[in-house]
Amino acid sequence: MNEPENDMKTIFDADTQAELVDRIGRLTPDTERQWGKMTACQMMEHTARVLEMATSEEQPIKQIFLGKTLGWMFKKVSWAKSASAKTRRRGLIT
Repeated sequence: MNEPENDMKTIFDADTQAELVDRIGRLTPDTERQWGKMTACQMMEHTARVLEMATSEEQPIKQIFLGKTLGWMFKKVSWAKSASAKTRRRGLIT
């Protein structure tokens, strides 16, 4: 039985790292988004925060009570609205 080829890139590959550094180096505050709603500055801040949380020894801030109480409801509603198509599309709220 033939296994499918894994085409997913990994940041641990030197060529992929070089590609990412090049792409990030070409970003400017005026770079138009290709999908989503974040600006280039917001995306870089979001990425930096995620990487900081993933590599930090400190625990992330615990979710506050209101988020725990109501979060499931908002996730369910937004997922139901965007799940009408079989696949996710560009431009959806993230």
